Amino acid sequence: MERKVFILMRLSHERLIQEGRPSELSTGKRPMDELLNLREKVVVVKLKNGMSYRGMLLRVDNYMNIYLQNAEEFDENGKMIASYGDVIRRGSNILYVEIPAISI
Repeated sequence: MERKVFILMRLSHERLIQEGRPSELSTGKRPMDELLNLREKVVVVKLKNGMSYRGMLLRVDNYMNIYLQNAEEFDENGKMIASYGDVIRRGSNILYVEIPAISI
């Protein structure tokens, strides 16, 4: 199955329009709404430093901080480093969130 990737954009609606890029706001799909729909599903959270975490999405707050249950940490090469219980990843460090093909 196709993997869906949700990129968390920090640009304002007006700036996207000025740059001639399609706006998520104009289609009714906001990143926060999409993340809320992923609760209780397994997701992969990719960080700006190249690390990634896979776990069940428990909660997302207004700052897009992400709370994962049964999280596993992976390095830049995809090698598992550690396995944790609950993990909180700060929204400003997140590059994107994806749904692995298995959880669709």
